[in-house]
Formats: sequence, C-alpha cells, structure tokens
Amino acid sequence: MMGCARCDALARELAEAREELRAWEDYDRDNGRVDADEDRLARWRQAYRGLSIGGVLALMALADRPDRIVSRDGVLRASRRGSVKPVEECQARLAAVLICKARASLRVRAQDGRLPDVFGTRTGGIDLTWGAGWTLSSRNAAAVRALAGEA
Repeated sequence: MMGCARCDALARELAEAREELRAWEDYDRDNGRVDADEDRLARWRQAYRGLSIGGVLALMALADRPDRIVSRDGVLRASRRGSVKPVEECQARLAAVLICKARASLRVRAQDGRLPDVFGTRTGGIDLTWGAGWTLSSRNAAAVRALAGEA
C-alpha cells in the first residue's frame, strides 16, 4: 500500500514525464517545417539551380535550424511541402538521397567560389549525427542563406 509521500513522488515523476513528452512533441512538430512562400522558394531554386525542389526544401529546413538536428522524417516532411500523403517506410531512404544531392550542389558552389571551402569537403558542410539526422552549423547555414539572398 502506498503512502502519501510515495504518491506525491509518483505524481511529480508523472508530471515531469508529461512535460518531457510535450517538449519532444513540440520538437517533432517543428522538425522539418519550412516557411517558404513562393518568392522565397523561387530565390532558393534560382540560387541552387539543378537541385530538385525536394532537395531545395530539405536544404532550407537545415538552414532554418542552424546547429539543430533535422531528422530523416523532418527532411521528408520538408521535401513534401503541401503533401498530405503519409510517409511510407520505403520512402525513408529518400531523405539520405536528398541530403547527398544537396551536398553535391553545395560542393559545386564551393568549387566555383560562391561558398566557403568547407562546402567542398566530402560532407558538403552538412554534418551527420548517426541515427538522429543532419545539421548545418550556424556559420554554414549563414553562408547557404546568403547565397540564396537572405541575410
């Protein structure tokens, strides 16, 4: 039989768990969201010509969250702007493909001098956190955004 002290401790633990769950749900809801009106999207597509719209949207999701991990699902959510279809497991590999193509696009722009040398490396300036997702550092995100005409 539990006493009042035990009940209070369990109630506190339950409240902490609920708060942690809310924080994770908020993170997941924001992960991969891209604020892209038509003008912004057009500027980014012009700056990163040759990259698919999905790749551009994935790059925007990374640049909009400097130093924060964007998960595989977040990349897929960003690349499927406006789509209401659920993401199927077989589509999960698409996120890695989009990131690889974005890295290749960044490397090309580093080679012609439009982006800093860090984008010319194998990772293309996009860092992988194994099992979690991808990040752009604040410095790299600023360079990517500047090329797209954003300060």
